[in-house]
Amino acid sequence: MIGNVAAGKQCEAEAWPESFEKEESESNYTPPQSPRSEIIHLVIYSRLTILLLMVTMSILVPSHTNGVPSFPLPTVPHSAGIARQVLLPFTQWDSSRFLTKSMQIYMEDYGEGEGKGKGEGKGEGKGEGKGEGECIDYSNPNSRTESEELHAFFPLYPWLISRSVRLFICLCLFPAPSCPPPFLFPLFGLLLSNLFFLLASLELHRLSLLLGLPPPHSLLAAALFVVNPASVFFSACYSESLFAYAAFLALRLVAEGNGKGNGRRAAPMAPMLAMGFARSNAFLYAGYVVLEAVVARRGNVEINIKGKGKGTQKRNKTKIVTTIILTICRVACLVVPFFVYDRSGRALICSGDDNGSDVCASTVSSLYGAVQAKHWNVGFLNYWTVRQIPNFVLALPMILTGVYATVTYLRVNWLRCAVEGAGERGLGGFVWWVFFGLGYGNGDNNNNNNNDNNNDNNDDNDDNDDSNNDDNNNDNNNNDKEIRNRQKEVLLKLEEEGENEFQEGELYYALLDEKWLGRELMPHYVMLAGSVLVVVLFGHVQIVTRFVCASCPAVYWYIAGRLSLGMKTEGHMGNLFTTGGDGEVSDSQKWLICWFIIYIFVGTLMHSVGLPWT
Repeated sequence: MIGNVAAGKQCEAEAWPESFEKEESESNYTPPQSPRSEIIHLVIYSRLTILLLMVTMSILVPSHTNGVPSFPLPTVPHSAGIARQVLLPFTQWDSSRFLTKSMQIYMEDYGEGEGKGKGEGKGEGKGEGKGEGECIDYSNPNSRTESEELHAFFPLYPWLISRSVRLFICLCLFPAPSCPPPFLFPLFGLLLSNLFFLLASLELHRLSLLLGLPPPHSLLAAALFVVNPASVFFSACYSESLFAYAAFLALRLVAEGNGKGNGRRAAPMAPMLAMGFARSNAFLYAGYVVLEAVVARRGNVEINIKGKGKGTQKRNKTKIVTTIILTICRVACLVVPFFVYDRSGRALICSGDDNGSDVCASTVSSLYGAVQAKHWNVGFLNYWTVRQIPNFVLALPMILTGVYATVTYLRVNWLRCAVEGAGERGLGGFVWWVFFGLGYGNGDNNNNNNNDNNNDNNDDNDDNDDSNNDDNNNDNNNNDKEIRNRQKEVLLKLEEEGENEFQEGELYYALLDEKWLGRELMPHYVMLAGSVLVVVLFGHVQIVTRFVCASCPAVYWYIAGRLSLGMKTEGHMGNLFTTGGDGEVSDSQKWLICWFIIYIFVGTLMHSVGLPWT
């Protein structure tokens, strides 16, 4: 026996070197990074690339800054001239107005008299100022026009820049001067924009995971945000990065708060308040908040319709009232900042002896709307002219993406409705789909609703709710059988109507299990469609790209879904959006990739040299 053990040990000893070498070779394998680390690295590399590209283009390519608003920077001494050349691409267009507003906020802390006393040159956010240590002078005749234009830019981002500059100066130059070095404002503007961009990328990834999207899809959506077609505006001194972070944070907190206590459900109000003071398009999120509240509380409505026990109805009525109050508070956080800011702007612009400005003539419409209409010609179909056709072409990729995303979502959920709900086409099926999308139909969401019902019923012994629990479980089993039967019925009906209809039904049927087209994402796709529609009808159509990229996560989920579907090779899923066979990249996927690449580099070049872009 001892000999056998010794022989076994000898065999193991002889085989040990080979296994050890194998383990040693495997130990050199570097495990993949966490998604969070990958996103951070991608953000750092992409932002450095864009910033370096902007500086390089500004130095090498002649700048077309005639008539382009630019933040005044000193040109003497020589070192200041070099710094001005480097910072020039970050101080043009809307960046100049945000930076001008931030310096104005800084100077107001020390009084108007002190702010004007230093500096030899003049500047107003337009053109170039001369002199070292200059401050912006608002005493020239163009100050009213400048004040009106500055009112179109909401105050949160400039306020953060001014406070950051003040904190830095207090730490380095005590006491803080009333007229700070102008270079600090674009530097801290860039720092804040890119910091908020990093935070927004991480929040989008967390939001996607929280809503049930697969980890690879969530990571791809965050990566698409990092390299979105409007990337240059997320790196310059614009408020897009700040708004995107506040919006994605609010959406995540809304998703986390569903089904939780009122304290958790009140958490989104803080970022929603920030959204209201950051950009005017926070107004559109009011519709999202209302729709999301209806979808989230659909289970309580079903209980009351079915007429369950009195205790259950009372409890659910309390929940519905609480939801209504929270929804009103959330909407107020989004829209009240607009009216507060508008009122303060009216007091500033329309007060004093010289109050005959046409933007102050109307006391009914908002001052913000009057300023937009006067200086930027914003209004219903005002941009629909022949000379604006190039801008429509520039906005066409995002418009088509929004349309295709909405249509795909509607078709897939109509088919889901036909399979699990109405089972009919035409107007009746559409009406049923609307109610189904709001949660009144059958489907997976009802399982969650029934679980909520069971929890409520267990607490209500006086109403004999134990029997109701059994009924709910039986209803779930019956629903599963009915769904399987309806699947066969719908596909048979499509097959009878024609081969094309059947193939189309099969293709959309393959998308029913895709989380990026799930019923719970309906408010997000409504938000996407509404954003595109509002900009196309009322605004400057070319800004639709950065408008949607900064506020609608559904566009990234949709594009990520389109890009990932063609990589699959199982069944007809691989052929869904491909033209050359399983696993091949389709033409639409190639167009999406080219769109991102071209807009990133061309947009960066155009913006850096002072040419108009989205």
